Amino acid sequence: MKKGFVILILLLFSFVPAFVPADMGPKPFAGVYVTYDGKNISEYIPPGGWPPDAALLYCSNNNLDLEGHKRVFQLQEVYDADKDCYWIPTFQIGPGEPCMFIEETSTCGFGYSVPSVFKFAIYIPDLNKTFVTNEISNPNFEGTYTAELSSDGTARIYNTTPVFTGYKLKSFIKSFIITIIIELFIAFTYISKKKLSKKILIVILIANLISLPIVSFVFPLIKITSVLVILLSEIFAILFETFFIYYFNKKIIVLKKGKSITLKESFILSMIMNIASLVIGTVISIILSFFGI
Repeated sequence: MKKGFVILILLLFSFVPAFVPADMGPKPFAGVYVTYDGKNISEYIPPGGWPPDAALLYCSNNNLDLEGHKRVFQLQEVYDADKDCYWIPTFQIGPGEPCMFIEETSTCGFGYSVPSVFKFAIYIPDLNKTFVTNEISNPNFEGTYTAELSSDGTARIYNTTPVFTGYKLKSFIKSFIITIIIELFIAFTYISKKKLSKKILIVILIANLISLPIVSFVFPLIKITSVLVILLSEIFAILFETFFIYYFNKKIIVLKKGKSITLKESFILSMIMNIASLVIGTVISIILSFFGI
């Protein structure tokens, strides 16, 4: 059992940076809507013009990080005397530039590497200007912000994150449906092969009804790094489902046909279900996103 748990941890670390699966739960994100002199910044980018370079800056004591993490063209060394640190662009995980679709949305998106306190920096090629905003706290795992740029070279940013959004609800419902279908299919195949009671499927459904909202909405509130949040939420899901499936099939449900599931079998089943939803859910999510679903 310990060996299987170690393998699980290694698998999770290998998948976290590359995938956005249905069962991963929280996905840190910051979207910055950009205006220039009160108008959408897209109005100042002609068709076919170069997209802006942009980054979130965090306070670092090592100015050598600037060259290695440089993301914004013409961004000079930004030293903060009050905090005795340098505002360094964060390293972004994922393909493409954060503002490559700004001509349509006027929004820059940043995933995974979102500091708890940051400044927003952006270089507009067609204006040949680089803007750096004030610093702002990031209390949200998924936040939206507005950056107002001015022709005099100043810039400010403020939080516009709503308490609840239709996007979050839609994303959760999609993830929930995909996860339930995958895990129930895996569970049905497993218990059929092991000749276990089919009533286990009911308990698995109930376990997901409890665990998925916690993973999606509670874990993102933890003030630790995003990778740890994702890792802890996955470990929680597996352990919770393991003991929930084992306990309620052994102690509450009266099994008339088939045999009860053991703790070891429950752990193996939970691990298989979550890894399957991790991999297969990723593929399904990518396909659905391609069709705009």
